[in-house]
Amino acid sequence: MKKITRFFIYLLGTIGIIALGLKLTGNGYLLKGVWATYLHGHNTASIDDMRFFETGRVKANNPLSWEEDSLMGKVELSKKLRESLESSESVAFLAVKRGKLIFEEYWDGYSDSSYSNSFSMAKSITTLLTQRAIQQGYINSWDDKVIKYLPNLKGPYASQITLRHLATMTANLTWKEKYKSPFAITAKTYFGEDVQNLLYSEVTVDSVPGEIYTYQSGATEYLGMAVQAAVKKPIYEFASEALWSPIGAENDAYWHLDDHGMALTFCCFNSNARDFAKLGGLMINYGKLHGVQIIDSAFVAEAQRPYKSPYYGCGFWIDHEGGEGVYYFRGVLGQYIIIFPKRDLVVVRLGKKRVFDPNSPHPSDFRKIVEEIKNNNW
Repeated sequence: MKKITRFFIYLLGTIGIIALGLKLTGNGYLLKGVWATYLHGHNTASIDDMRFFETGRVKANNPLSWEEDSLMGKVELSKKLRESLESSESVAFLAVKRGKLIFEEYWDGYSDSSYSNSFSMAKSITTLLTQRAIQQGYINSWDDKVIKYLPNLKGPYASQITLRHLATMTANLTWKEKYKSPFAITAKTYFGEDVQNLLYSEVTVDSVPGEIYTYQSGATEYLGMAVQAAVKKPIYEFASEALWSPIGAENDAYWHLDDHGMALTFCCFNSNARDFAKLGGLMINYGKLHGVQIIDSAFVAEAQRPYKSPYYGCGFWIDHEGGEGVYYFRGVLGQYIIIFPKRDLVVVRLGKKRVFDPNSPHPSDFRKIVEEIKNNNW
C-alpha cells in the first residue's frame, strides 16, 4: 500500500513539474490541447469539443421554425452520395429548396438540436458580422485600415492592411497555417489562454498586403478582434443582435472563448444543421430574409466573386467547376453550408472527416455532394 501511495505521489509530482515547465516556457496551451484531444480519444480537435472551452452565448431571440415542403420524406439520397456521406462520418445532411425543408437525416446519435463545431465556417460568419457592423455605422467601409481598430497591430506594413485584406485572405501575415503540429501558431491560438496577446506578439504584417492569396486563420481572428473593438461589446453579443436573431435561428449558438473572453472568430461557432441552414437561406436570398434586408445584396454578390484566388471571395469558398456555380461556408472536418443559386437550394453537411483531394482546392466529399445533386436534379 505504501508503494502504491508513493508511486502516485511521484506521478502527481512529475505531472506538476511538467505542467509548470510548460507554463514557464509559454506552452501551457498544450495541457488543454492534450486533455481535449488525446485524453478523449481524438488526435485533433473534434466537432464535440465545445465542452472543453468557455463559451460566449449567441442568443436566438427570434426563433422561427423551418416549414417542410411537400417533397419532405420523398427525396432520397443516391447510392453514391449516401456512401460518400457515411464513409466520411457525416452526422447531419439537410437540404432546403425555395425556403422549405426537403431533406433531413442524422447519424451517430446526432439530431436536429445537436451542437457541432463549425470550425472555419466561422470565418464566413465573422465576415458577415463585419458587413453588419459596416451597415450599422460602427465601421466606415471594408477599406478601413485595421490599425484604426487594432492600434497594437505590428509590422512594417501594419498601417496599410485593411479589413478587406483580412476577409479575402490577402493580408500576407507572418501566420503559418499548420494543423498537425502541436507547436504551430494554429494550435497555440486554438487552445491558448490569451488570443489577442498571442497574435499581437507573434503575428505581424511584414509584407505588402493585398497582392496575393494566402489562407490564414489569423487574418479572420484579427478581423473578429477589429469588429469587437468597433462595436464595443463582445462579438458574440453583437452576433446575437445583428445576425443570429434576425435570421430566425431556433437555438442559441455558442462561440469558443479564450480565458480573457475573446471569441475564436476564425473557428468554433457551435450550432446545429437547421440553424446553420438559416445562414445559407440568408445568402441565397441575397441578404434578405423574412422580408428584411439583413445583409446588403451588393456584398452578397461580392462574397461569391473571386478576389485574388479563383476559389475564394470575401470570406467564402467558390466553386465554378462543371458550370454549377456554387459558393460555400467550409470547416476543416467537412462542415459545409453550400449555396446553389441556380437551384434555389441550400445544403448543410456536418461531420467528422473531410476527404482531401490533392488535385483540387475543393475536398472530394464536397465535390461528390455537388456532383450528385446536379446529376439527380435536386
